[in-house]
Amino acid sequence: LIIKDYFDWKNVSMDSVHLAEDACKAAIEVVNGEEYYSISIHHNNYSSCGTVVLSNATHIMYMNGLETRHSTGIITRLPSETIDFTCVYHRERTVQLAFPIQPRTAVAVLHVQEGLVTVSMALFQSPKYETAYVELPVIPWLERLYISLKIEPGEQNFFVLTINDCWATPTKHPSDLPQYYLIKKGCPADETVQYHNQIGNETTANFSVQMFRFTKYPVVFLHCRTEICVPDSLEPCMSDCL
Repeated sequence: LIIKDYFDWKNVSMDSVHLAEDACKAAIEVVNGEEYYSISIHHNNYSSCGTVVLSNATHIMYMNGLETRHSTGIITRLPSETIDFTCVYHRERTVQLAFPIQPRTAVAVLHVQEGLVTVSMALFQSPKYETAYVELPVIPWLERLYISLKIEPGEQNFFVLTINDCWATPTKHPSDLPQYYLIKKGCPADETVQYHNQIGNETTANFSVQMFRFTKYPVVFLHCRTEICVPDSLEPCMSDCL
């Protein structure tokens, strides 16, 4: 968003404001009573708008620029403006569930917390992933836990989601020992883990695991490390698990 007064001061009309590609033009957006010029870039149009995507092992970058162009007549005395911008996203997110889980016939409790803003984690009642638990559930022993990780609205136009690691600890601290891995480097480390969608190709990553507990500790905390990827990239977003 760039305030409209700036362009009025420069004597630049809205019709002449666009991104690197002329087709992606500005529109008026009102925020708190102020008028702004804005241009929205989505997954289905960012490439046609001239956006350049760069990525490395830790970050994904989207680069474009707001330009003004005056195409009428042979000459112009109107000012030309260029405002470059770059959006940088960290690839990895670590998330936890939002409430504890009590097995019906054991003392283990699966404690979970809300993760970072961009990626959320929720526990669902069935593999249909239609109804999420909203409070402390009582899970029958040896039942399956249906877990969903999701890119929250606002970022999902640009990324798909994959799971790097999911592991359990006896405390809320992800680095504490012992650690029991359910998923490691994108592949199931526990024989009961099942994937329920095309992880690495969607904005959600759904999996399930059979309920368990530590033999020497009364509680279990579950953590997941996720990674965002560029859609349709030549780089694979999901590990090839043999």
